[in-house]
Amino acid sequence: MTKSGSDISAPWHLWVVGGLLFLMNAPAAFGFVATIIRFEPYLANFPEETLSYYNNAPLWMYVMWGVSIVGGLIGSVLLLMRRSIAVPVTAVAWICSVVAVAYAVVNPAPDGGSPLFMAAVIMIALLILIYMRWLQRRGVLR
Repeated sequence: MTKSGSDISAPWHLWVVGGLLFLMNAPAAFGFVATIIRFEPYLANFPEETLSYYNNAPLWMYVMWGVSIVGGLIGSVLLLMRRSIAVPVTAVAWICSVVAVAYAVVNPAPDGGSPLFMAAVIMIALLILIYMRWLQRRGVLR
């Protein structure tokens, strides 16, 4: 007798990974939204050169950044809900992250992060995507 998707219990690591992803993505999503709406208490933490960099970024960069951040947050919630759609949502977010990081490497912010750190974040995100796909193939995500 084979188990259906609803009979397969979620492994403990799904809750750990999903919870950590949510905790990492929520502040990033707040930062993105605060930047977009120009939330002064948040922006006051940044030097003028950094604000100028983000204010002058092309629209497509904001789209890539937004899809990357918000998609990652939604993907983490969908993972915790054990929804199979978490995989394509996270895949799109990852692709947008790669584009955003490529832009940041070519056009670094005044206080921009190290390219090595950004590459590590992209690789970790790819491993998370592979993990989600593995759960999907095992029938844990429905």
